[in-house]
Amino acid sequence: MLLFFLPLTVVGYGQCFLHGIVRNADTWELLPDVSVQLLNGVGGGHTDGNGRFKLQVDECGKLTLRLSSLGFEGADVDVDSRDTSILYLHLHPVNQELAAVRVTASYASVQQKRTPVLRMLESQELKVSSAPSLAQTLEIVPGVHAVNIGRSASKPMIRGMGLNRIAVVDRGIKQEGQQWGGDHALEIDQKAVHRVNVYKGSMSLRYGGDAMGGVLAINEHAPMPDAGLHADGEVWGESNGMLVGSTLGVEWQRNGFFAEGRATYAESGDYRVPTDTITYLSFLIPLYDRYLKNTATREAAGTLTVGVQAASLGTISLTGSLVSQRAGLFPGSHGVPSIARVLPDGNRRDIAMPSAAVNHWKAILNYFSPHLLGCWNISVDLGYQRNLRSEFSPFHTHYDAQPEPDVNKDLELGFDLTTLSGLLRTEWRPRAAVQLEFGLDGQWQRHVYDGYGFLLPSYRRFSGGLFAMGSWRCAWRWRLEGGARFDVGHYDIDRSYDIYLEEYLHRLGFMGEEQIAAYSLRSPSLQRTFYDLSWSVGATHYVSGEQTVKIYLGQSFRLPGVNELASNGMHHGAFRHEKGDPSLKSEKGIQLDVEYRYATESVEVALSPFGAYYFSYIFLEPTGRWSILPHAGQIYQYRTARSVMWGGEAELQWRFGGHYRLLTNVAALWMRNLTDGYPLPFCPPAKVQLDGEYRVHGVPIRWGELYLSLHPSYTFAQFETARNETPTQGYALLDALMRYAVQVSRCRFEFSFQCRNVFNERYFNHLSFYRKLNIPEVGRSFRLSLSASI
Repeated sequence: MLLFFLPLTVVGYGQCFLHGIVRNADTWELLPDVSVQLLNGVGGGHTDGNGRFKLQVDECGKLTLRLSSLGFEGADVDVDSRDTSILYLHLHPVNQELAAVRVTASYASVQQKRTPVLRMLESQELKVSSAPSLAQTLEIVPGVHAVNIGRSASKPMIRGMGLNRIAVVDRGIKQEGQQWGGDHALEIDQKAVHRVNVYKGSMSLRYGGDAMGGVLAINEHAPMPDAGLHADGEVWGESNGMLVGSTLGVEWQRNGFFAEGRATYAESGDYRVPTDTITYLSFLIPLYDRYLKNTATREAAGTLTVGVQAASLGTISLTGSLVSQRAGLFPGSHGVPSIARVLPDGNRRDIAMPSAAVNHWKAILNYFSPHLLGCWNISVDLGYQRNLRSEFSPFHTHYDAQPEPDVNKDLELGFDLTTLSGLLRTEWRPRAAVQLEFGLDGQWQRHVYDGYGFLLPSYRRFSGGLFAMGSWRCAWRWRLEGGARFDVGHYDIDRSYDIYLEEYLHRLGFMGEEQIAAYSLRSPSLQRTFYDLSWSVGATHYVSGEQTVKIYLGQSFRLPGVNELASNGMHHGAFRHEKGDPSLKSEKGIQLDVEYRYATESVEVALSPFGAYYFSYIFLEPTGRWSILPHAGQIYQYRTARSVMWGGEAELQWRFGGHYRLLTNVAALWMRNLTDGYPLPFCPPAKVQLDGEYRVHGVPIRWGELYLSLHPSYTFAQFETARNETPTQGYALLDALMRYAVQVSRCRFEFSFQCRNVFNERYFNHLSFYRKLNIPEVGRSFRLSLSASI
């Protein structure tokens, strides 16, 4: 998409300042000593050793910058200094035969021409589109959806693939929590996100099998802070649930040494929905005053990064973070249906049982070398993570033989996952038109379970991969790419046998010994090793300076998750008994992605059709066999099937009149189980979005900037459903937003007022875990926020 400028610089009275970064368009390296001159004014300067420049402009308005540097094509860049933004500029080496020299100030435009289907969101766009969770914020991107339970607990989905089929990569390290579960939130502070790269389609070559559906790359190549000390803060609140939150960030840089930190806290009370009853296990449960009791939340997060960048050393940084989340669980959908449990308790902000808590610790070390021997680069990413998730409920048992635990008696399920990750990459550019990349990554995990319930056993997991990729600009307007990757993974899963269930079944007296032993063996001792090869080939054709066509074909595979191999128990968050299959094979498929993009300074059009065929797609299916555990319903078991997926996205953005921006997009997807001849579950319905923004003009810049925008959308009905999956009707929504920004001395203030679901539409989200309970989504809500930066 066209650049959404990031407001890092500010406008003073009568003067403007331009900040920018200049990079090599091919290698993305920072370019020092680039001449930056004003064509329609007096003044200019050069970039520093980090490719940055700062110019003072006596008169604000539209300007033209002329860039020149030895060994690179010169370029004229049209900018408007009143946008108060940082400019991402790029120059092309002279050995490229480019006909045009007028360029667009956007790093995103460079990356979109060089990578598979990509959508980049900078921090300002994330801030303007902010939703209760990062996954919901990213729904502005066509093809991206949020799998949610409640208002703020959600996981992202890309083109119908989510959970453990897409990778969330933070500063080069894959986020590792209990991502197989869609009933809890992503453990990332969205206020600490500077940039998100949304890669659609398989990225398995670079990131492994977990990325067969796409990647959300967070803070990838995040720029070093500007020189000096800077700070920003924000407070916000929402009407539904009386949510309040605040965040404070500080960053500093001097002579290549830098540090940045952020702390965020948010809490909310029980939220309301536009319905009076819900359905749980065929019982009607009332909602008093339309509140979902015990759905309050608390979240606290902290992030700290320190590092140094030097010409001879390269860049090295260390990041530590902690995200802590607590959330109440609606008691009307937990355990035995009971009206007494949903009676009002007089406190809308307390978190009682049942509830869930997550603490996610993370430490990441990143290193990027300077150029070695003129054409080599080395990067290293190392990570440590510990994800501790606990689900609490007053002790209860599905069979009377089980005694109450001596300690942590209310801990129903405990998941303690430790992950060590490492990635080594080297890039070699023997010629300007050739780029080769080689890499090695590995990951070790240990999981320990606790609690009086059972869902996942304890296990150890190791995975590793070797990959090689290359690109060749073989002729004018063509770039060919390809690569291969070999992966290996090993599971060591502990045996789990339930002696209390065995005693209970013996007392029932209607099963034989062999059948009792089979039910009581919750998880067998299992050692499985998987290995396979992935590959990809692609081509990019630069039809003209404005048009690009890309096509990618590849084969990828994914190791089965431990939940798919060895889960066996009541999953209250999903309202079902889930059972794995120890004999499952790897998931494997062939994927095709095509993209056409047309981009000028005022108009951008993108068309992205895609298709995939899977030889063995793993999914959860109702078996028709009822669980022997009381109140658990039928058993859902993981199995494989030949499957096909196809669909596409279309996107149009138009800037006109100097004050208007219109964005519209549409996304559609079909998923089919070819083995059994019916749709696959959890397929997102087609969706159309429109976003119109008007920047109020005729007001002196010193009085600030006012933006008004409307965001209508229509989600189509989803009747293509799997067995026992509830169809969902279509719905239309309207959101409205007003933003005001003003500069006072060195401080910039921004105020926003947002109304979501303006007409208080009652609707159901097909991808919500609450859909099967007939719990509608949040009704009308208002959001206020005030931020300041200096």
